[in-house]
Amino acid sequence: MAKPALDKVKKSVLEQLEKRGSSVAVFTSLVEDYCNWEKAERNIWAYLNKLEVGSERWEDYQKLALNANNRKMLILKQLDIKTTNVISGDDEEM
Repeated sequence: MAKPALDKVKKSVLEQLEKRGSSVAVFTSLVEDYCNWEKAERNIWAYLNKLEVGSERWEDYQKLALNANNRKMLILKQLDIKTTNVISGDDEEM
């Protein structure tokens, strides 16, 4: 399954902030940072997929991918966005 487009990811995170009443400059700036790290990670993986697994260069880029992913997770933690507290788009209560 292909990853969703970056603009869809950004829109989704911004919608979550808005639904929580947290759509303020500092948090929307973090969303921009998240998207930048996501773009970097995607580029790293595109390059990794062209390299021989286990080579020294592959190991270096794999560490970069892990670093980008960790930074994204830290941003989501700061925004308190996780699978257990997503606010759905519909108005129906469960």
